[in-house]
Amino acid sequence: MSVIVFILLFTWAEAHSPMQRFGRVKCDYVANVTQYETECFFLGSLTEVPFYRIVSQSVRWLKQHDPKMALISEEKCCFHTHIHMSWNMAEDLLSPIAAVFQDSRGQVFGSELVLSYTQMKKLFAPGVITQVLDFLIGCYCSTLGKRPWATENLTYVTYARAARTAEIEVALVAETARRFLVTAKVNSLHLTWSRNLQTKKALESLNYELIQCGVGETSTNPCHWGRLNMTEDLAATQCVYGLRKE
Repeated sequence: MSVIVFILLFTWAEAHSPMQRFGRVKCDYVANVTQYETECFFLGSLTEVPFYRIVSQSVRWLKQHDPKMALISEEKCCFHTHIHMSWNMAEDLLSPIAAVFQDSRGQVFGSELVLSYTQMKKLFAPGVITQVLDFLIGCYCSTLGKRPWATENLTYVTYARAARTAEIEVALVAETARRFLVTAKVNSLHLTWSRNLQTKKALESLNYELIQCGVGETSTNPCHWGRLNMTEDLAATQCVYGLRKE
């Protein structure tokens, strides 16, 4: 009897340990936590890591690495609040968090914020943020209009993606696609952006359709970030992709 109890307790402890709670382990656990930054991380959900850490990581890295978010990060008084409220409206099942358990609370190394299209229209958007949302809605509206099967209530968008390394960002892209294909209803659409060569290759390998990049005339391209005064070189790297759940 004591052996059985021990086995049950061991199994329970393993299932509830910080390492095992994440369903998608990207590497084996190693004691040297300094290796985590470039090699080891775990993909989980919003409830796995304290919410304030997710928001803090998003705000800090989006300002530095996402040209689209850099356009609105100038709203210093409101950008943090905007990201905080956006995460409050996130689709939990579709928004993966990349984390490392250097302590019991977990350190956030990356995150992908996915919203329903209808929720995106309800975001807190003061100042310049309003202009960016107007642009995104115009781009997505054009995209939906060219796909008779697509509807607003079954469309989801990656609003923000932040990661410490390219490897983590690609893992987030792949995990979001996996979750979308598993949980979304038939004829749902997921819209997301590439911002570098790595994410572009990842999206294409996952069968995302290239919809539009920021090239050509801004007057005829509703998804051209040059409309918001992004430089020509940067705008060309910002491409919107779509994945249909069939």
